[in-house]
Amino acid sequence: MADALRLTAREADKTRAQLTQWGENVEAGKALSACVAESSAVSDPMAVKMLQVGEATGEMALALRQTAAFYADLNALRRKLVSAMIYPMIVVVVSIVALFVLTFYVIPMFLDMFSRYKVTLPLITRMLLGVSDFLRDHGVLSAILLVALLLLARVLRLIEHSGGNCPLP
Repeated sequence: MADALRLTAREADKTRAQLTQWGENVEAGKALSACVAESSAVSDPMAVKMLQVGEATGEMALALRQTAAFYADLNALRRKLVSAMIYPMIVVVVSIVALFVLTFYVIPMFLDMFSRYKVTLPLITRMLLGVSDFLRDHGVLSAILLVALLLLARVLRLIEHSGGNCPLP
């Protein structure tokens, strides 16, 4: 195993130091799973467990192949997810730009026209004009408040997923 790690380290660029360290530790008698568990290079406990199973059963090659296949599938899924999210993100951005144009340019033009003719507007139109006025007058504050609420929701979700422990320093 130590020889395989040294050979792999020769071919690797980014992980050469880590692989060399693991090779030295394995040669000194330490289990590869223990080396990986202590390392900050691998943060997924499933990889460590797969190595432990391979060491315990004597099927390290099979365990490594299965682990590599799992992470290859995971990366393929991640790429598909990112590519699937591109179109909705474009739609959201275009919608926000359109809302901005309507709120700050189009609606004020109609407001001038309606005020000249002194027409009583329907409730929904008056509400839309009120929202437009509010955003024009307090748009920056509203944007800051929205970003703060989104960040708060993200922090609360992180705390929930970490078992109630705050993951922030």
